[in-house]
Amino acid sequence: MTRRWFNTVDAQKLLGEPSEPDGILFVDVGGSNGAEASAMARAYPNLKGSIIVQDLAGPIEDGKSRLATNVTGQVYDFYTPQPVVGAKNYFLHQVLHDWPDEQCRKILTNQKDALVKGYSRILINEIVVPDRGAGWYEVGVDMIMMCCLSATERTESEWRALIESAGLQMTEILDCDGAGEKIIVVELP
Repeated sequence: MTRRWFNTVDAQKLLGEPSEPDGILFVDVGGSNGAEASAMARAYPNLKGSIIVQDLAGPIEDGKSRLATNVTGQVYDFYTPQPVVGAKNYFLHQVLHDWPDEQCRKILTNQKDALVKGYSRILINEIVVPDRGAGWYEVGVDMIMMCCLSATERTESEWRALIESAGLQMTEILDCDGAGEKIIVVELP
């Protein structure tokens, strides 16, 4: 079984509840065929609010028949404005490490414009390389990303600078039971 972020932190506590009973709790931006959002929904059947997985048409169509009952697929290109405004959580899992800072700022800005101050958050699930004393896993994945995809894993300082350059603030980094990937909690300043 794959150990996912919601197996290592209390997802129900982290995600909270939407302000309205029929509100949107979780938008999985770039969530491919919805496997992760559906696994989370099945692991936490008492989550309140709806769950949306967004990606391009191919992955959404591919995963449609396997989505959990409370997960909806939506075609969305994260280089365009976020159509779901006012959700409680916008989730990006291994999306930003594929892109240079300029494209990441665009992706983050498109999500930022949908946030409600003091309510909505962006949850980034990515490797966070320590500024000092990085382990073999983080460094190894960083080298693979650089060599194979001309991409990068970012240090905590680099994450903070990127997030702030998009007009957002990093409020917390949650450890996922010692895993290299963390949850970076991002809010409007």
